[in-house]
Amino acid sequence: AVVSTQSTGVFLFQFSTSIGSIMEVVGSKVTVVHSPELGTGTIRFVGKTHFQTDLVWIGIELERNFGKNDGAVNGVRYFQCKMGYGIFVKQGQTQPAKIEGKHH
Repeated sequence: AVVSTQSTGVFLFQFSTSIGSIMEVVGSKVTVVHSPELGTGTIRFVGKTHFQTDLVWIGIELERNFGKNDGAVNGVRYFQCKMGYGIFVKQGQTQPAKIEGKHH
């Protein structure tokens, strides 16, 4: 789906992807598979990017200040969060967050 943010005129391509039983959907609470020290975050973007066009990237807003950006990379905004709370990981590198012993 194409999402237009009228106030900024930015067009974002956001969609969900499925790899086996893993579903990466905007709004899902996740952890990064190989970097559990980053903690839990919320998927804010799923799609292709300008910084590497041949892959699908997952943009995550972390709950703690362990990120690298604010949802923008090289001047292109993919989602909005506080500086230092945003990261991008390759598709398939997230897993559902465990909250109180349950998957969220």
